[in-house]
Amino acid sequence: MFTTQTINEKRRPSIALLAIAAALICGQPRAAAEENACAPALREDISVESVNIHLELRLTDGRNLLLRGIEAPRGTPSNPELPAQAQAFLTREIASQTLQADIDAGAPDRWGRRVAKVAVAGRAEPIVNEILRNGLARVHPLDVARDCLAEMLKLEAGAREGRVGLWADPAYEIVAAKGAKSRADRAGSVVLAEGQVISVGQWRTLTFLNLGADRQNDLSVSLSRRVSQDLERTGRSPASLKGATIRVRGLFQVRNSPRIEIFSAGSLEVLSAASGPGGQKRGTLRR
Repeated sequence: MFTTQTINEKRRPSIALLAIAAALICGQPRAAAEENACAPALREDISVESVNIHLELRLTDGRNLLLRGIEAPRGTPSNPELPAQAQAFLTREIASQTLQADIDAGAPDRWGRRVAKVAVAGRAEPIVNEILRNGLARVHPLDVARDCLAEMLKLEAGAREGRVGLWADPAYEIVAAKGAKSRADRAGSVVLAEGQVISVGQWRTLTFLNLGADRQNDLSVSLSRRVSQDLERTGRSPASLKGATIRVRGLFQVRNSPRIEIFSAGSLEVLSAASGPGGQKRGTLRR
């Protein structure tokens, strides 16, 4: 049974306000990143009672599922109805369908959710792919298997290039690294940003990718020791990124200078390689 309804509940805490580390890292267990298959293992049939505006599924047995690999849209000044539009789309997609899911084992997270891959029975790809294809969510790369992430980023890029769904909204435009401080209106939110790495620095346990010479106004990207180690394991050290043009997604802050903090190697894509012997092929950095 599937009931179309809107959940009148408190919004879960903002990804940005929870500094991502708690809200997202706790919400999506790291162990699942080692999976190889993109399609759900389809371990069980599920019956959905409702979809909420965060694109979470409430099952008829009382469980709550968070779809792996996506970040639901938030309302913007020009389109406050974006969350409701995404909710309505997912509701239509799964209405009257037989659904199957691979649900993470273990206890629910602090919001009572379990992370899951969900698909319509008989379809090879998970439902999140269709959401991305229609521009109704962004990729959340933490704990998405390598091959799956590449496909999801491709779908997101197609929607972005076609200005479909949320990508038609100025609030979701990619932030340019040069002069990023001028985008202080987006501080405290998760953004995508692009620029060329002109230098790589180290301070205590953090590594910084500097995307401009003007430290007060141009963007820098901070990498924790864990993320730097993840990049090292791919054979691409942070130092090797000097000269490369990259796209990153993470929490945007503007204090003394604009900065993005990323929490997984999959949050960094190489758009064009650094020149010289240490240059890398175009691709995505993942764990």
